[in-house]
Amino acid sequence: MEGQASSSPLYRHKRFASPRAIRLLYLQPAFRFEEPIEVTLRQTLLHALDDDYEALSYVWGARKGTISITCDGAALLVTPNCETALHRLRHNNRVRSLWIDAICIDQEDSAESLVERNTQVAMMGEIYSKAQRTFCWLGAGFAYTGEVVRHLVRIGECPSQRGVAKLMELEQKLLKHGDIDEETSCLDHIFNHPWHRRIWTVQEVAFLQSCEIVCGSSSIPWTLYSSAAKFLIFEQFIENIALSAATSMASIDMRNVLRDYLLKGSGAGIADDWLPEDRHHRQVTFLTSAMAEGNFMQATDPKDKVYGLQAVFASLGVELPAVDYSKPVTAVYTSAAVAMISWSRTLKVLKDACSVHRQHGLPSWVPDWNDSEIRLYVADGDATNGSRTADASVAALCPELGKLHVRGKRVGKVVTGSEGGILLRFPTRTSTESLAILAKDETRAVDDVDFLRLLIEKIQLFRQLLNTLSSKSVLCGGEDAVDVFFDLLCLQEATEHRSMFQDFIDLLTYPKSSYDLTFGKDLAEDWIAGDTTNALNWTEELTQCAIIVASLISRTIQDGGRSLEAHDAFLDLVKDMSSNLADQAIFTVQVSDEDPTVTLGKTFYTVQAGDSVVLLEGAEWPLVLRPSGLVWSLVGPAFVLDMMDGERWLDSQDGESGDLQSFVLV
Repeated sequence: MEGQASSSPLYRHKRFASPRAIRLLYLQPAFRFEEPIEVTLRQTLLHALDDDYEALSYVWGARKGTISITCDGAALLVTPNCETALHRLRHNNRVRSLWIDAICIDQEDSAESLVERNTQVAMMGEIYSKAQRTFCWLGAGFAYTGEVVRHLVRIGECPSQRGVAKLMELEQKLLKHGDIDEETSCLDHIFNHPWHRRIWTVQEVAFLQSCEIVCGSSSIPWTLYSSAAKFLIFEQFIENIALSAATSMASIDMRNVLRDYLLKGSGAGIADDWLPEDRHHRQVTFLTSAMAEGNFMQATDPKDKVYGLQAVFASLGVELPAVDYSKPVTAVYTSAAVAMISWSRTLKVLKDACSVHRQHGLPSWVPDWNDSEIRLYVADGDATNGSRTADASVAALCPELGKLHVRGKRVGKVVTGSEGGILLRFPTRTSTESLAILAKDETRAVDDVDFLRLLIEKIQLFRQLLNTLSSKSVLCGGEDAVDVFFDLLCLQEATEHRSMFQDFIDLLTYPKSSYDLTFGKDLAEDWIAGDTTNALNWTEELTQCAIIVASLISRTIQDGGRSLEAHDAFLDLVKDMSSNLADQAIFTVQVSDEDPTVTLGKTFYTVQAGDSVVLLEGAEWPLVLRPSGLVWSLVGPAFVLDMMDGERWLDSQDGESGDLQSFVLV
């Protein structure tokens, strides 16, 4: 009986007669849904297939199966999600041919099984590309799933407000009947299904001409599904959809771009008049980003963050390391990083090497693609005038595992207070837990006290930086302090908030501000009065920062006797600047020991005095490196004023970069 121990012997996969062989699963028909599942497995050569077959893309749910189905007269254990999918996909009068990774590939732990998995995983791109169709299984769904899918089909065919209104009518009906609650959307079980975040499902969609999303007994073609999802999540902002839907949409978008590259060629989506180097730059940017997106994907084995994209990247000319599950994660990730550098002739992949929680003993320059906090925002630049690495060969780049050989030039060192510089680490996590801030219920100003504490710390840093720039003109290089402040915090990029930046500066100068913050002052005093055990922690500066924050979140800033309308705009500006500075520090760079010229920059928060600022061939931004004998460790890519557009790369009028030295990164 299914779900219980079976008296039948356990099924054992027979070894392949050829390295190019695969197994196909033949799902036997049944007239009743609840009838036990029966399948057979047959070997066939991938390049000489006689049968058309379809593929199943799904979330395993567990590494090992727990439910018994019958395979060639023996008991084969599958996961509950796989068993439900088989019930749904089974025909009632004819056999269905399928390829399902967890069944068609031996999942045992023996050495022979491991060798088989290495070979089969390496062929998965070809296996999916040859399938007649792929079913993307999003679970059994609910009683209302069919109706939701019909709305998605209509919206996918013709995105419109009318379609959204009809969908919202359904949502209200389901809410009234108790099928969903007020905090839930009828779309959640579809858009937020973990299938979207499984790394293997990326290539399972990317290679297919025909692909269908299946939930319960309903289905929708991939093209309509992705169109509807984009419209509903990115353009309509359906408020009850769980926040993770945005992550799902990003993964849907990535799959679509990969499909375009694979099915339409590497020039997909690129203007015909673009130069070849522009096409290459676009592809490098996207594929590097796709690798980084993998850190938000789910995988049982961290090596799958690379192996799950191996077939797709190989089809686009990037030879990621061959699948070998016996290798340690460090070797797999290091080889993948070198492969990306070798293919792209750039060091773009190094921008993802900064990580809050590095694991696996990785070299400093190798991204940890299994860390969900990997994303350090780095502004685009042209610090080395579009240079490329001197050698594209893997052997020259990494002759010894873990050591990256590159060329470049040292253009400065990090200096701190004793040398006339600054080092300000931006607060990403609150350090003022000792402040027992009380948000009074009647103000309804804020529910999250940690958010409140962190916002006060951010304002405190902004004020400290502004005061430092205003008092130390040497740090501004003759530029206006406010302009330098803006360039550092907004990365010299155009922003819709530029016009109101001066008003924000005015607010930061409280109590000298031209704005009236009386109401915010009263609220802040309530917070402080309630903090009876930590009164000494409330310095004058911290109190003034709290008054600014209280005025912003309670929307009580007065301008000439009228309430200011820019409260939300100010908070949006703080949010944007916080995104630019997350997990980073603002620091001073002295150009050389002989040259007292200084400038400012930002990089990963682990930066410290004595670190070097270096321009490396193939890097579009400066990098902060830490010397250790004859080798260097990467602190992080940097945004440095007066270094982002090649100002320090060229030494002569003929465009030569001057003498470059060798750097070995470890």
